[in-house]
Amino acid sequence: MAAVSTTRKNLIEWSQHFHRGKVLPEVALLAQENQAVMDIPWRQCNDGTTHLYNLQTFLPTVSKTMYGEGTPESKSQKAQERETCTMLSGFSTVEEELCKVGGQMGVVRATEDANFAEAMKQAFAQMLPYANRATNVKDFYGWATRFNALTGTKAKNVISCGGASANAQTSAYLVNWGADVYGIFPEGTTAGYQKDDLGRQVKTLANGNQLVVRQTRHLWHVGLVVEAWTSIVRVCNIEAAHALALSNNQAPTSFNNVLHKMIQARLRIRRPGTKVWYVNDTVYGLLMRIALEKSNAAVTVQAAITQFGNFDELRILGIPVRRMDQILDTEAVVA
Repeated sequence: MAAVSTTRKNLIEWSQHFHRGKVLPEVALLAQENQAVMDIPWRQCNDGTTHLYNLQTFLPTVSKTMYGEGTPESKSQKAQERETCTMLSGFSTVEEELCKVGGQMGVVRATEDANFAEAMKQAFAQMLPYANRATNVKDFYGWATRFNALTGTKAKNVISCGGASANAQTSAYLVNWGADVYGIFPEGTTAGYQKDDLGRQVKTLANGNQLVVRQTRHLWHVGLVVEAWTSIVRVCNIEAAHALALSNNQAPTSFNNVLHKMIQARLRIRRPGTKVWYVNDTVYGLLMRIALEKSNAAVTVQAAITQFGNFDELRILGIPVRRMDQILDTEAVVA
């Protein structure tokens, strides 16, 4: 029996791709909806691997004066902020002789590359809300990390639905992509996910033996800049159990339900840009169910459920609502 490897496919794993000389179709059971990855505008870092920008902290003071009194001098004040990038990477390695099994090396390697691409997309989508450079220097700062309190400077853009059970909450994030919020990649590199076929390589095994392999490198430089915090709003403390049961604050008759809070959140953003909501399936389904209950006198059920849009894309006040599986139902209570 071929030796089991956690990094390379063995003969049994490779042969599972084939049946009667043909490559079997693969059902992507682990694929997810993380549409945020496709929405982000990208800019090259302006300072090597980091991005520097000015943040307005104070406006100049103006005064009421009379003729002959003169006017006191004043000035605006700014602070400089620096954002960093993360490098996501992976290697797909297959023994060259094993690649010849089945006679369709290119097809099977392409399938494996697609799986790596999905893994990269999921890793980045998980970072967008939850990355925290304060606890991991390899991270940037994500949405939830930046908007994590109901008090302080950013409190107006953190709106609570009132859920109180520990580690049982989820959030909806309204992001205004554009000049205020965008992705970054290091100077001199390429934006976006990259796949580099390294071809034939000689690998030294742990026992000192040499092995000829076919190798592909997967690489993605990612970072997030929020120049104006007023261009992101987090609707938090959406208790998942209440959302599933349409109860408590998530009852259709409650003024604390997610629909009311999303309307309040829209009023927080006044700057130009491309506005998009990001929610998981719990909130996505909740919106459709609230729509049904709010329109229980509609002629057909479908007309009530899809009054915000179809099943593939809802809209709240004209803003698309995207599904993002990496948003958790186990967030801590934001206080």
